[in-house]
Amino acid sequence: MKRFLFLILIAISLVPFHARATHVMGAEMSYKYLSPNTYQITLVLYGNCGTDANEVNTYLGNITNLDAGKPQIHVFDSTISKYPQSSSSNMRYANLLAGPDTPINISPYCQLLADSNSCDMPTVFKYPGVKRFVFTGTLVLPYASTGWVIEYTSLNPSCNNPTGRTKCSNFKSDGHDNINAVNVINNTNNIANSSPVFSTKTYNSVYSLGVPSTFVESGVDPDGDSLYYYTDLIYQASDANCFNLLIEPFMPGYSVNNPLAAAIAPGSYNFNNTNGNMAFTPSLQGRYAVSTTVMEFRHGVYVGSTLRQLTLFFFALGGGPLVAGVDTASIKGATVTGTDTLYTCPGSVVSFNIAPKDLTSDSIKVTFDDIIGGSSVSVNNNNTPSPTVSFSWNTQGVPYGVYTITPHFTINSCPLPSVSSHTYTIIIGDAGDLTYNVLSATDCIYKAAMQYNVNNGGRPYTLKLLKGTDTLKTYTEPANTPAVQDSLAPGNYFVILQTTGLPCTSYIPMDIFDSGPFPYKPRRGDSLAVYCRNFKDSTLAAYLDSGANYLKWYDESNNPIPGPVLPSTATAGTFVYTVSQVYKTCESARDTLTVIVNPDVCDYDVDIHNVITPNGDGKNDLWEIDNLKFYPDVKVELFDKLGDKVYEQSHYGSPWWDGGKVPSGVYYYIVDLGKPNIATGQQKYTGTLLIKR
Repeated sequence: MKRFLFLILIAISLVPFHARATHVMGAEMSYKYLSPNTYQITLVLYGNCGTDANEVNTYLGNITNLDAGKPQIHVFDSTISKYPQSSSSNMRYANLLAGPDTPINISPYCQLLADSNSCDMPTVFKYPGVKRFVFTGTLVLPYASTGWVIEYTSLNPSCNNPTGRTKCSNFKSDGHDNINAVNVINNTNNIANSSPVFSTKTYNSVYSLGVPSTFVESGVDPDGDSLYYYTDLIYQASDANCFNLLIEPFMPGYSVNNPLAAAIAPGSYNFNNTNGNMAFTPSLQGRYAVSTTVMEFRHGVYVGSTLRQLTLFFFALGGGPLVAGVDTASIKGATVTGTDTLYTCPGSVVSFNIAPKDLTSDSIKVTFDDIIGGSSVSVNNNNTPSPTVSFSWNTQGVPYGVYTITPHFTINSCPLPSVSSHTYTIIIGDAGDLTYNVLSATDCIYKAAMQYNVNNGGRPYTLKLLKGTDTLKTYTEPANTPAVQDSLAPGNYFVILQTTGLPCTSYIPMDIFDSGPFPYKPRRGDSLAVYCRNFKDSTLAAYLDSGANYLKWYDESNNPIPGPVLPSTATAGTFVYTVSQVYKTCESARDTLTVIVNPDVCDYDVDIHNVITPNGDGKNDLWEIDNLKFYPDVKVELFDKLGDKVYEQSHYGSPWWDGGKVPSGVYYYIVDLGKPNIATGQQKYTGTLLIKR
């Protein structure tokens, strides 16, 4: 999504507010859905009266220009072209926005010096001044698209750079003052979506060196969409017409992920992606541009985004660090994570106190821009060193969702108060998001390794594992991890999540099945069988092992075949078969059996001669048995007519016998091949042998 917005901004052509509108130091834009394709657009601009004498003289007149000017916005369909100048959907609106409303001086000063700023008293300038201007108008989009871009861009000083202008301290380019405000609208499928409205309407731009501070980007979404914030790139014009944008290069030590890095105390920076709080402790005087994008998600689907760009000023002003976390002892009907996020169940009555403290004992004034509808907020001892904010809210009938309140704490130090805005988040939902995953299967003989995952929700929590109505196990929140690991036999379970101190629960059914590879291969006979063509077929041998249920055979193409395999020898070649064994639903790894069929047709039959004449004439002198070479375990026995054994030979080394010294006569033989005849299947042969000398 960042890449998408990057391309959008590269495509923006700069539209000047006015030829001398370089005074703009902050811009934000929002849209409100009125009807299909019709939106109310609100542009908020912050004008800087200057922070030194040169700037006052240069920019004082430009505040008047803001008051009387007509800002232009640019609209184009990014799905058609990333270059709006060449897009058929390109629209430029010079007079769409009316206004501004009466500008508001938002420079934070102590009471004695409230008017001593460069806006109200430029001739006796002492402190920087900032005014807020609001413009509104109605925009009608011509058709539906997922990527309408609405943008405002102020004139970059590289196009009209007045003498004496000081660049932003965190960027390399001289005279940087290009300010962008961008909305992305998806108006397909009649999506009735309005953008978030930033709750920081008083935009504190001035911060004191050495004082821990928080700038709040927090937006309130009228549709209850989920919001995700991130710091974004900043752009500047690259030509005299301000039609092309380039990425503004950071000075060494700064980056898009921490645009204040080298200007703040090490380790003090924190950006909260959930509510946009940017915390830091200024340590280096200067001005610093920051750009933030907030993305909207509805049921997990991206529906729009808003880019806001502002300039922050760091000065040696005084004021002390502020401590403003929720008083945990005061919390009722909720549980807290960290110092500013509370979780509660639907229908609960939530109450808590915030007791801000200035460590230098200055008095603190607490104000609010907005409060949650139906809630009650009161401030006791306001404008004292010890104010107390009391919040109460009956959530009966309130939809699930994320709700925020943003008090502003003004530490009344002089000359400039230190203003710290802080967002407190209340999440209404079940005890949390509960999921599980199988780390390792049962392989049909083990327990499954499991992990239960807990996201969101309050802390601490308890997990219960049930089978039927019986509680099998109970787990408390593990340290430093939102997960619990377990091992379970196959079966049907429930996992229940409950946050300590809250009545609501979350649960999931969990069915553990036998699955995975059975860990034992089948036992098999010879892995290689060699035959001649047209040889009598022989069944390949494999045997079940370790309690498996049945064998499963596969042919050369990995297709299951009925087993056991009886390979054909009709065709010469090499044939590979595999065999596995199955237990329950689990199949083992396979073993391989190879059959080689030679191209020659071989005679494997056993031929036993029945007459010999051992008289030394070289003819028929030996008793021969053909093809015994294929039967190494053969046993040959010869008996006379009285049944006495006259000859015996095991593992018949040579397929012949010379008759020895036995006299002429008829003898009886038994030939046991040791295994069935390869050609006929017969194993034992009997018959007579005539010896004639």
